[in-house]
Amino acid sequence: YAEDKPLNVPELETVFAIAEGMKNSVPCTSCRYCCDGCPAGLEIPRLLAILNDMRFAPVLNTSMLVEAMPEEKRPTACLSCGKCTKICPQGIDVPALMEELTEHLAKLPSLAEVSRQREEEQKRKEEQAKKEAIKENKTRDIKQRMETAEALFKAGVISKHDLENIKKEAEKEISLNQASDDVENQKQSEDKNGEQK
Repeated sequence: YAEDKPLNVPELETVFAIAEGMKNSVPCTSCRYCCDGCPAGLEIPRLLAILNDMRFAPVLNTSMLVEAMPEEKRPTACLSCGKCTKICPQGIDVPALMEELTEHLAKLPSLAEVSRQREEEQKRKEEQAKKEAIKENKTRDIKQRMETAEALFKAGVISKHDLENIKKEAEKEISLNQASDDVENQKQSEDKNGEQK
C-alpha cells in the first residue's frame, strides 16, 4: 500500500465495476422532507440507505437492519400514498422503492431461519460426535478383548480353537459395525441431498 504506482488492468476493472454499481443507487440526500408528511411515520431515508446497500451487495446483515425494526416501520408498512414523492426535491418514487426493498428482503433468509439452520447443524455435529465416540469405544473394546485373548492363549489359559473363535466373533462385530456406519453415512448423504433440493 505504501507504493505509489498506477492501478493495473484488473484493479481498474474492479474500481469501474464498483462505480457502475454505485450509479444505480437512490440519490437520497436524507433531507427528511418526506418523513414529515408520511402517514405511516416511516424513516424513509434510512430505508432508502438500506435499499442502496441491498442493490450494491445483498447480504443477510442488511436484512437484519429491517428485521430489527417494528413491523409498522418496515417498508411493507408503506401506504403508497405518494405524499413523499410529491415533496421530494430529488423526485424519488419512494412507494416503488419500498416495494423493491420488500422484494429484495423476501429473497434473503430471515434471521430466525438462519438461526434455526445453525442450531440444526450444531445438533447434527453433536450427534455425529457422540456416534464417533461410541464407535471408538466399541473399537477399543474389541481390540482389548483380542489382546486379552492373545495373552491368555500365550499363557496357556485358552486353546488355539478358543482364540480363533474369539477372533471370528471380533471380526464379525467389526463387520457389523462397518455395515451400520455405511447405512448411516448413506442416510446422511440422502438427507443432505434432500435439503439441497
